Amino acid sequence: MLSTIVVGDDVRKVSLLISNGCTVQPVKGSAQSALQMAVINDRPRILNLLLAAGADLTFCINGRNLLQQAWCSFNVTSGVLCSLTKAFVSRLRAEKNRMIASSNEICAEIDSILQILEGDKSWAASWTTDDPVHLTTLMAMAAQANCPITATFLHQAGAWCYFSRSHSSPLHAALRAQHWNLAESFVRDLEGCIYIPDGKGHFPVDMMPTEYKNKLKEMMYHRELQKLESLLKSQKDPSRKDEVETVLRLQQQMFLKSDHERPNCKTLLLVVRHGLLHLTHLLLKNGELSVNAVLDNTSGSTALHEAASHGKSACAALLISNKADPLHPDKYGQTSLHLAAMFGHADTFCLMTQFIDKNIEIPCRAETTASQAKDNFRVYVKYYSKCGDAARDTLTMIDQQEEKQILKRILRIINRNDLLLAAKEANINFDRGEAKQVKEIVVREMREIMKSVGTQNPVYKGSLHLVGSSQDGSKLYAPDEYDFNLEISLPESDLTIVVKTNECGENNATEPQLNLIVESYTNVLEGNRFMTNFYDAIKDHLDSHKLQDKRLSIVPPGLITTKVGVGLAMAWQGEEYPLLLVGVDVVPVLNVPWNDKITKPFLAHKHLDIDTSNMHISNVTDGSWRCSFAKIETIVLKTLQSDERLVYLASKTLLSCLKTEPWMPQELKAFRTWWCTRQWQIPVPKVFCLKNSFLELLERKRNEKCHWPEKDVMIYIQEVFNNMCSKTQKPKLTHAYFGGQCEAPTKSIGADTIINCFQWE
Repeated sequence: MLSTIVVGDDVRKVSLLISNGCTVQPVKGSAQSALQMAVINDRPRILNLLLAAGADLTFCINGRNLLQQAWCSFNVTSGVLCSLTKAFVSRLRAEKNRMIASSNEICAEIDSILQILEGDKSWAASWTTDDPVHLTTLMAMAAQANCPITATFLHQAGAWCYFSRSHSSPLHAALRAQHWNLAESFVRDLEGCIYIPDGKGHFPVDMMPTEYKNKLKEMMYHRELQKLESLLKSQKDPSRKDEVETVLRLQQQMFLKSDHERPNCKTLLLVVRHGLLHLTHLLLKNGELSVNAVLDNTSGSTALHEAASHGKSACAALLISNKADPLHPDKYGQTSLHLAAMFGHADTFCLMTQFIDKNIEIPCRAETTASQAKDNFRVYVKYYSKCGDAARDTLTMIDQQEEKQILKRILRIINRNDLLLAAKEANINFDRGEAKQVKEIVVREMREIMKSVGTQNPVYKGSLHLVGSSQDGSKLYAPDEYDFNLEISLPESDLTIVVKTNECGENNATEPQLNLIVESYTNVLEGNRFMTNFYDAIKDHLDSHKLQDKRLSIVPPGLITTKVGVGLAMAWQGEEYPLLLVGVDVVPVLNVPWNDKITKPFLAHKHLDIDTSNMHISNVTDGSWRCSFAKIETIVLKTLQSDERLVYLASKTLLSCLKTEPWMPQELKAFRTWWCTRQWQIPVPKVFCLKNSFLELLERKRNEKCHWPEKDVMIYIQEVFNNMCSKTQKPKLTHAYFGGQCEAPTKSIGADTIINCFQWE
């Protein structure tokens, strides 16, 4: 049916499929429903047929119901919008009639929603209160009266359909009233879980007929199978691929109740981080894994710590129902409530407070309680207040129909004078205050770690150097990002560097011109072993290591592999900065002679502090090698003159105003997204493009020996973005200024929109 809908609005063919027994509801946990496909592909006749056939309107994605998805989709016409709105209105009116005897409050809210739905801003219809506990009680009442649309609006507002501390959960209420289809839609569309009991220990899975029980189990299995297969496709690290493949194999074996491999902590760790409820249940019930076992020795986190830090509320409820302890501390005294609060997951935090005595406030090693951490996260978000945030109050879902529309609206609200002031105010001064302390302590802790790693594994004995924005003076908003190079010098007899012309690069502009080949006489450098062994060496050390300063802790996801090294997630809890989610990247680089085939740019050989006799190379996850010029870039950017620094900082600030940080709450992330079947980030150039465009402009400036007056700073900022576009004002491929011959260029997507829409004068 889905393929038929994609092809066209052939209502006869769809009608024939339905008459032959094809269901109008999603099957086997499909991520798309027939109704959603009819909406986003603008099929008005098929839509009316599906609605008449009783298709559910409960399908939500990224927190948006079907009507909101329709308003966000650029190709949806008035015919679809009108039919869909009428369906919502008519079904809500019927539900109100069923609720009159049960709840005046629900009826009043439905009246309010109906009034908005029948107005000219129907996408804005929503429940007016946001207390999850009270909303869940109302949702249980709606479930008992078989009111799926009302339940959907309550779920969007924050109700939990799988849990209620004092009453029956909405899912239990639907099952007790034998509303089997409603219970199915709860599990399919509203995060319901059949393995979470109510306060009396009754499990939903035991309250339904065998037919529905098997159907829901199969649906949950296939939905999680799709998630794991999607995760597998996104993995580039071979070791990570192996982990996901192991979980996929285990999932199938456990679902089919066949003999299966013994699951380990790594398996449960991956499963809870992605909120896979059915597989979590199988692992705990059949896999002989302890629910309170430490899954990651790096931070001392349990399954509940991981679920809380990733905002997986339903998974957290499932774990607690299996006797997970919400107050169990990690290596740094942080409970799962601390982590939910520190990562800004207000819904998860509120859910877990239902399981503890509210008078109990356990401080972590940094002497912070979970409630204080929740307040501190709000302070952290304020550090990242940006020019253009005011646009959030004026944007509607219609503005998210096109990928460039949101970008244009944000750009047009940013004032050029505000931008220059924001660039100066947002720039972090690491020479004073707590920012200086954070930097010094992170550097000291990392040097201690790398010293121990080098002692245990002499291959990684080297000198650790801070590079990137926290060293070159261009860090914005907060002192929470630190990049390191571990410089290693191996005997020249151990390796030979060969630089060859890339035949693909001669005919394909997206490929590097030169290939870097390392011919090794030691198995340490074979494939991606240099990088993967580096991760293993640090992991082995961190498993038994504890950071010394009490204000600093390791938090999930702990230690991870990156494309060319490792990343370590930390949290700082101080006074001036009560909370920082600190990201640390370490790249092991080999110090080798500079190859003659690799050009030495003007800014390198004209700089007295740069040694151009040697260069650095790093190992990539795919087993290849590439040049690493982070140290040289840092030296150049750190020694910028005042006029050059202002242009760079203002350019970087403008670009940052168009992005959100990965740790920010979903409501802030949603502001800078556009919609096409789901949310996508608005297209803006990467920092890589901006930095290398600026370096090219800097070379021209220094060659011409000119000065950039502050009154003309906008001219030069515009030039930075112009440099990312072709003569026809289309985004072009931006090459790395240092070592661009050996690295694939990156397209500066969105640079043309910035040039055309920002108020430069």
